Amino acid sequence: MCPRSGGDSSVAEFDESEAFGDARRMHAPLVAPWFVALALLSSPAAAEVKLADVFGNEMVLQRDRKIAVWGEAAPGEAIEVSLADRKANTTADTQGRWRVELEPLAAGGPHELVARGTNEVKLHDVLIGEVWLCSGQSNMEWPVMDTDGGPEAVSSAKSERMRYLRVEHASSDEPQTHFVGAWRRCTPKVVEGASAVAYYFGRELEAELDVPIGLIQVTQSGAPAEPFTPRALMEKDPELGPALRRFARKKKSEPGALFNGMILPLTPFAIRGVVWYQGESNVGQAGLYRRLLPTLIGGWRAAFGQGDFPFLIVQLPSIGDPSHDCGESTWAELRDAQASTRELPNVDFAVTLDLPATSDVHPHNKQPVAHRIALLARAAVYGQKVDAFGPRMAAVAFDGPRARVTFERAEGLTKPTARPIRGFQLAGADRAWHCATARLDGVTVVVTCDEVSKPIAVRYGWADHPDLDLVDASGLPAEPFRSDDWPLTEAPAPRTSGGR
Repeated sequence: MCPRSGGDSSVAEFDESEAFGDARRMHAPLVAPWFVALALLSSPAAAEVKLADVFGNEMVLQRDRKIAVWGEAAPGEAIEVSLADRKANTTADTQGRWRVELEPLAAGGPHELVARGTNEVKLHDVLIGEVWLCSGQSNMEWPVMDTDGGPEAVSSAKSERMRYLRVEHASSDEPQTHFVGAWRRCTPKVVEGASAVAYYFGRELEAELDVPIGLIQVTQSGAPAEPFTPRALMEKDPELGPALRRFARKKKSEPGALFNGMILPLTPFAIRGVVWYQGESNVGQAGLYRRLLPTLIGGWRAAFGQGDFPFLIVQLPSIGDPSHDCGESTWAELRDAQASTRELPNVDFAVTLDLPATSDVHPHNKQPVAHRIALLARAAVYGQKVDAFGPRMAAVAFDGPRARVTFERAEGLTKPTARPIRGFQLAGADRAWHCATARLDGVTVVVTCDEVSKPIAVRYGWADHPDLDLVDASGLPAEPFRSDDWPLTEAPAPRTSGGR
């Protein structure tokens, strides 16, 4: 199902030439060539004032941030928008598009949002709080009811302040301004089919922040990152050309198709940030993903026009049986590509490797995953003093047969079992990886291996399902890492089947 077509000044303001900065100006001209087609879209069929699809009864608007409100009307029609004690006026442009910005509001409500022209549109039960966009493929789409503890979570869903908007699946070759979906209170009927990671994440935030929470779900099972990424940005990057060619004939997975159909119609709606759980369908293409995910993040930030908002990533969990083998792992490589995005501002990830895993690509224990992301948001976004980050490799030094790994955030660094520390690998100049022995030495770990007399590289947690031992005082696992920058294993194409 593709969204309806229509004109929208909010979309027209996205300039790809500023895709990694704050690129929005009010009623800017159509300068981006990939949006020229928007100028040809027809004006509203009727003269009545309409709000964009993202606005509705029972919605949540982002607190403490300017609130963009936009929609359609007759060309030249005078529009007034009011919310609480905030008001703004504008005039619809020649294509019947209009947009205003209301001054920020503190958390609270309920309020009425009113748009007046020749007619009046009034929305009821509008709350002001924290709004998060939760996106990705099937592990983000996985519903609450089908998770461990899901039936209990559904039956106990009763919050008046949590609201949920699911954008229905839609892909398009062209930028869209409309989508199908509506805001709903998080009643048991709504929660049972909602994203489990999103719902459990929002539930914890509401309890800890004591403000209304709005969750927007934009997911597509089986989707690699390419359809979520602006196609124009991929076309400009010669390193992403292979991705464009690979998906040229794959329906619902064309580069940019989900961005056009599901993300763009939301812009420039004010959000606090994004929770991203995706990557399974890009396993085997870590080198490409390392370039692709930053492009996606930059494109989304430019489209929303709200600066470098937080982008929180669920690092892929373990899969299959615990492995004691040493060598290459395409799943470890994809996790490493996810971790590399930390170089961007306000991007971080939650480690989930230590959580119970199965051979199923869809682990059902989603509450711990959501808790890790909620901890990350509480610490990195809201400034709460909670332990959200496990030990992270800070430096590696080599001395003869030994590698010494120093960790940051290593308070209480320990191993929860009596067995020797597992999960480390060493390689020498031949670049052959061997399982290694490790021991704690204060806040460092000393790694040795009989087969490697002079190591030059060390890895930790490098397997589809690594057998890990290191945790901090609160039980958060040490992050997987590699000290080398050697080429990664590249599969012929990403897997896009199997319900991912």
